[in-house]
Amino acid sequence: MPMSLGVRDDKRRVIPRWRDSSTTLKVGELGPLRTNVKPAVLDQSDFENSLRDWAEAPSIGLAFDVLAGAIALNRFKDARPAAELLLASESASPRSRSLANVILKPDRLSQEPDLQAESDLNQRIARIRIAGIKHALNDYPFNPLLWADLARAYILIGQLGPSIRAMEHAVASAPNNRYVLRSASRLYIHGKDPTRALEILQRSAATKFDPWLLAAQLATSEVAESAPMHVKLAREMLTSASFSTLQLSELSSALGSMEFSAGNQKPGKKYIKLSLESPTENSVAQAIWWARRIKSINVQTDIKSVDRSFEAQARLSYLSANWKESLRSCQNWALDEPFSSRPVTLGSYLACTILEDHRLCEEISNQGLRANPNHAVLLNNKAVALAHQGRIREATTVFRSIPQNHDEAFISTTLLATEGLLHFRSNQPEVGRQLYRKAIEAAGVNRNLKAMALIHLTREELEVGTDVTSTLLPEAIMEADGLPDPVIHALINRLKALPKKPH
Repeated sequence: MPMSLGVRDDKRRVIPRWRDSSTTLKVGELGPLRTNVKPAVLDQSDFENSLRDWAEAPSIGLAFDVLAGAIALNRFKDARPAAELLLASESASPRSRSLANVILKPDRLSQEPDLQAESDLNQRIARIRIAGIKHALNDYPFNPLLWADLARAYILIGQLGPSIRAMEHAVASAPNNRYVLRSASRLYIHGKDPTRALEILQRSAATKFDPWLLAAQLATSEVAESAPMHVKLAREMLTSASFSTLQLSELSSALGSMEFSAGNQKPGKKYIKLSLESPTENSVAQAIWWARRIKSINVQTDIKSVDRSFEAQARLSYLSANWKESLRSCQNWALDEPFSSRPVTLGSYLACTILEDHRLCEEISNQGLRANPNHAVLLNNKAVALAHQGRIREATTVFRSIPQNHDEAFISTTLLATEGLLHFRSNQPEVGRQLYRKAIEAAGVNRNLKAMALIHLTREELEVGTDVTSTLLPEAIMEADGLPDPVIHALINRLKALPKKPH
């Protein structure tokens, strides 16, 4: 039984997902706003010039310019002739053909095959994609979608600096583009610079007119711990007939989260309910996160009918103790959002702790570490997985590479317990025992952490032949009593069923 102490379930906000541009178009986030609303993207002269040039002399190069401009300006109908030319041409790039196919066939496609095709988790594939985008930028140096996709490709291999530089080009080329701004805000949050993320959104003239951008601005304000702008305008948008319920879903979810955080449950529940009328998967996941904390929230949405609702499915399956389904959803979630640490921390935890598949835990941890190379929890989970495979020297090396001086109780407690595990597995049970007791003390009032530390210490004592039936096991059972986490109770039941090993 592994020694990871749980999953850090940080405060969740409706910050934008960051998928590549063609996938984002498929799921409906780049659809045009209603015609009686001021356009979300205000600078259109370059696109008009491209249209005129295309009309005079159609070509593959101009077709790509028209396609990219139409997506940036939500003018899909104008791009249809160019899209048809790209699809008919054998010399068009795969990226051009993908975008053209989405514009001409806008119906949402099956999710599963797309996920495998677009997976960037293999570093070699990501580097090939970077090279391909750079080549395209030689011909289209001011294309904001290419720059944003280049930024995303860099972040998948953990290169934050080049990613930010590429995104700066995207923002400079299209300072009011919805896709670019939402992607940029997500990148800067990933890079631990929420102030910069918020600045980009607040500076854009489009934010006040586009509910997708206003939702991002409200959510990012929470992350940056800054007073949100345009709250009154956001509330007015929700009562306007100018937007569809899908376009308002994340804005309503962001407002609901803001109300709940301020202790205002009645308006919070109203906004969360509104967000589920025609939800994005981000809004569904947010509602489920809140429903676990506020019991009066009832999420009645058919989760699997919502495109790419993998996070929501992972959370619900976890709560119902459907471990394999939760892990499968985590893996799909990680394919959909491969730079995010959340799906891989939950997935590696499930693989190691409840499914006891230590090789899979190592694989998932490595997967997440590509984009998050210094992530303490992922490094911890990898060390645990290696220890349970008997690879103690490797596990110790990985453990020593974890950044130190953590103020957060979850991480510091977890690291103490893992260090205790390594000593137990190195035939130093006395030292391991002391470290586990330090972890239990460090958990303080966090009963989940304390219960998990006790559970794992009990298992290690059983492994070395200690009789725990009258000491540790009752202590662990008492600490676990009444806790809502189903993993804790599954592990307690396993401990009860384990035979005592002879000393």
